[in-house]
Amino acid sequence: MFEDGNRRIKFTETGKEIFMPDKFMDQIALVAAIVLPLFNIPLIVKILRRKSSQDLSLCWVLGVWTCIVLMAPSGMRSEDIVWRVFNYVNIVLFTFVMIVTVKYRKGMKTHAG
Repeated sequence: MFEDGNRRIKFTETGKEIFMPDKFMDQIALVAAIVLPLFNIPLIVKILRRKSSQDLSLCWVLGVWTCIVLMAPSGMRSEDIVWRVFNYVNIVLFTFVMIVTVKYRKGMKTHAG
């Protein structure tokens, strides 16, 4: 980090160095923090259209959701706007994933022998 608040980034392919303002990198990260959880929407739509979540691991969905909930207090108290925004958007959308996954679960799979 330099006195003017910029960071030097070296591109290994070209060997060139550029200065990247922290504010610009934070803006990119903020956009990504909002967009990343939006990728849950196609999964939610798929479950709702098929009225089945049988192809998803219930253990995975509940495990991810539990970790998100356990990390949420850290995100909500953080002064880092990127972490805070990501947590709010992610907890809302992944909670919806968890709800529709559980709602549209149809018993245990049986394998014919």
